[in-house]
Amino acid sequence: MDKLKKALLVILTLQFSEAYAAVDFDITGMEIGDQLTEEFRYSNCPAKDKGKPEVTCSRFIDLGSGKVFVSYYFDEFKLIGATLSFKPEIFNDVLAAYTKKFGKEPESKKEEEVVTRAGVTYLNQIVAWETTSGKFEVSKYGSSISNGSAIIHSPEFANYAKKKQAERQKKLADKL
Repeated sequence: MDKLKKALLVILTLQFSEAYAAVDFDITGMEIGDQLTEEFRYSNCPAKDKGKPEVTCSRFIDLGSGKVFVSYYFDEFKLIGATLSFKPEIFNDVLAAYTKKFGKEPESKKEEEVVTRAGVTYLNQIVAWETTSGKFEVSKYGSSISNGSAIIHSPEFANYAKKKQAERQKKLADKL
């Protein structure tokens, strides 16, 4: 292979790897694994949970076009996950905000039909980025057509969900 072809191959490889490289994830400046600070706890967490290592905290973020409700999940005083909930009407604004924040378009985009109990069909849009903390997925419609959602699929959050599921199963088994 001549030098020009090798150089072109190197350039294309670098551009391809940059386009698909995982981006750093943070939510309002906090990264997965960050310690729960007293300042954050005071402003965003229920007072009844003070001192508990496992807590869910929340806050609203105003995008101008609508509000985004953010839930932060802590275990052992460390951030393990976050979810967002918003009106589907501001999905494009949420998408634009994360595209700007991450500096690139989502790596995956898909559309799927959602049919309500009343038989009405909606077209759900789901986009995702690979981040250093796991897959970050944003959906126009979450668990219902009245709310959009976003979630960071971090390994820590997945392990936490498995632990909670095992605890629920044990409780149920003890009651049977």
